[in-house]
Amino acid sequence: MSGAENGDVVIEVALTEAVLDYTPTQKITQKSIGKYNATGLLSDSQQFTMTLDISDLYQETGIAATIYVKIKEGDGERHTLYQEIGITLVPRLPEVEPTDEGEGMSMLLIGGIGVFVLLLVVVVTMMMRGRGKDDSGEDTVEQFGGVEEMDPVEAYVQQMVASGYDEQTARTYAKQYYAQYYEDQRKGGG
Repeated sequence: MSGAENGDVVIEVALTEAVLDYTPTQKITQKSIGKYNATGLLSDSQQFTMTLDISDLYQETGIAATIYVKIKEGDGERHTLYQEIGITLVPRLPEVEPTDEGEGMSMLLIGGIGVFVLLLVVVVTMMMRGRGKDDSGEDTVEQFGGVEEMDPVEAYVQQMVASGYDEQTARTYAKQYYAQYYEDQRKGGG
């Protein structure tokens, strides 16, 4: 915060203590790989930021590491301070690499199955609708093979059962329908 009125304070940080005493050329090499960093000349209350690459320190178990700090004023002969900052790194979880190919294949498979089911429903629906259009005005009794030879009431019951009605309900409707039909036939003669 103060004491650097000449603007000649330099702060250096490293992941290995010995790097702080390297030659300028060696320090440049360490800086290029992220294991060393330094500020420019600082004066009172001047703010700064520095970064170090600690990615290779992470392990599957947590680890404690140390950042070594050297603060020097002027040529370093008068005032040089050394400090250590301890840091604790959390365990690194194994990286799970997403397999784009596998995900793409499973999505493609799901989509293919969906399209197949949709086409199957459409084809079955068309076949069912097509059966009704092939009727060329034939009597509905003849659609149920062999029922044309039955008693008309029994044939009507069989048709309703085939349509999903229970037999007792179908028989009740058939008797009502044919009772009315025979009454109309008797009265109208037609």
